[in-house]
Amino acid sequence: MFEINVNDFIENLRNGKLWIAYLLLFVPIIYSYIKKDYNKNPRQKSLPFWYAGIILIILIFNSIKLFSIKYTWLSISASTLVFAYIYLVNSTLKVSYEYYLIKSLEKKLLTQDIDDYTDFYVNNRKLFISQLGKYRYGLMCLHFMHNQGIYPLCFDIMDDIQKLQLTDEEKRVFLIQQFNIYCDTQAIRSWENKYDSIKHLLKEEDKLYVESIVAYQKLNLDLSEELNQKLLATTSNALYKQIAENNLAVIAENRSENIDWSDYSQKSFATSQQIKSNIDTASINLIFNFLHSGNTEKAEELYQNYVKSLPTFTTDQRIHIANVQLIYYRQKGDTESLEKVIGTLFDEYHRASKSKRYPFLISLLRICFNHDILFEEVLSEVERKLDDILETDFSLIQWVTNEILGIASSRYGSQDEKRIIALMDKCIKKLDTVDIDHEIAKLRNENVVKKRSYIKFKAKIATLNLTIPSFEQYIKQLSEKLKILDQLILFDEKHSLAMNLLDSLFLKLDEVTCAMDVIINTYRIDTQSESFIRLYEEGYRLIAKILPIMNKAENALMIAEYHLRLAHYYCCLSNSQEGYKHFLKFKERGINLLNFADWLQEWYDRLERYFSNESLSNH
Repeated sequence: MFEINVNDFIENLRNGKLWIAYLLLFVPIIYSYIKKDYNKNPRQKSLPFWYAGIILIILIFNSIKLFSIKYTWLSISASTLVFAYIYLVNSTLKVSYEYYLIKSLEKKLLTQDIDDYTDFYVNNRKLFISQLGKYRYGLMCLHFMHNQGIYPLCFDIMDDIQKLQLTDEEKRVFLIQQFNIYCDTQAIRSWENKYDSIKHLLKEEDKLYVESIVAYQKLNLDLSEELNQKLLATTSNALYKQIAENNLAVIAENRSENIDWSDYSQKSFATSQQIKSNIDTASINLIFNFLHSGNTEKAEELYQNYVKSLPTFTTDQRIHIANVQLIYYRQKGDTESLEKVIGTLFDEYHRASKSKRYPFLISLLRICFNHDILFEEVLSEVERKLDDILETDFSLIQWVTNEILGIASSRYGSQDEKRIIALMDKCIKKLDTVDIDHEIAKLRNENVVKKRSYIKFKAKIATLNLTIPSFEQYIKQLSEKLKILDQLILFDEKHSLAMNLLDSLFLKLDEVTCAMDVIINTYRIDTQSESFIRLYEEGYRLIAKILPIMNKAENALMIAEYHLRLAHYYCCLSNSQEGYKHFLKFKERGINLLNFADWLQEWYDRLERYFSNESLSNH
């Protein structure tokens, strides 16, 4: 049984042998209360008490003759060094190997083709010991995966970060990154549900940024403009300044106001050049701004400088450049340059890693078809690889099926129609074995874009199995498809994004008006039949839901497309008067049809011919 020798304890203290050690018991605790914000770091606030506890144990061991004076001081010194290191690592990684590890991994992400990003993230995360190291590594990967659009992995990384002990500032930075990802996945409702509980962590400029984006997503352009103006006037953050300038340019462009919206774009570009951030978006916006305004020389100069400035280490970087080139040369009508870019993309496909090859090929299929360049070569490659693609995940199956269906239904038709139909049949046969509802359920709730794309896809293929059904079979199929579209409408109403809801309402309106045409022209059913009247009434019910949404931003360019579509559907519903009004609203916007999909050009041509008839000349 050990006993503490009080006399020795007092003697050691009197002789000064251990008085400094006893002082060390209290110094870290006192320091933690003196140092500003020390206790706000959850990784640090318990350290002084652990340190004091270990020093106390060492001193007790000394008092009961387990430790000599020499061994006591060695133990105290070692403990002090260990806790000093832990304290420093919890403050900054620069004293740790983890700092250099993050730099190395960041370089690898930016300059090397990685076949499996999930494996890369998970395997390297195991190398980090400190909470701060895991946070910095997670944030770096999150930023990269967001830029690459790898959202399922983004959600996993966010889950890992939320489990860490973070300071309020680290939470703030993470929340802004999370918000940006939620915007891209259209999970605005998920953000709104948590906003009140987390907004105390955000600075005032963060709140202005976040709330301005949410207002824009909800088509509240006046509020969005007001918040962006306030952000621009109050922020000292150069990045927020650039974002506000860019957002104001977008709003001004959408309104086609008398002010020169390009002024905001140029300010945004100038700011982004200074801070070397967000240069991609600002540059591209400004390039197409110059093209739109007819300043082709300035557009060409900026375009050439932009392309030269981009890295070309990885496949993704080279694809990004090629996509910018495609848009640019299409806007200029430069067919020769388009052929070179698409040829380069096809060469890049053959060099791509296994994980990137199939998505690359699917993208190329539609690109080559739309431009009528190398389509035969790419189609042959798809024929060779389709069986393998259909054995991959559902996301690729959905994608390739959508692209093939899009080509099959194109107004241009194809000399390879039989080959396209053969590919389509393969896809449909594969889909007969897939439970789409299960695939929808597997997706995260935050991945609104992907979930709604799966629901749309489910509706699209609902009527592809039967070729020439009887009228009763057709009505049954139609009813099933309309129910799925109702699911999509309910989904979009739940997530309260105006543009998504417009899209789903128009999808159903398209199906309703097409069915009316089929009933009359294919089955020769009278327009006074119950089936036809029911569809006619449903068409107007849908329009009654559509109009209030469009009125929120009636003059915005983003709504122009819907004026054209509504003009078409009014004509389908035998109301050419209202159709013509919306056709004029589209024409008044001065839309460059090169910016829109082929179907929009086709509808415009149809309506132009329709309203050119003498019988409608009195409009």
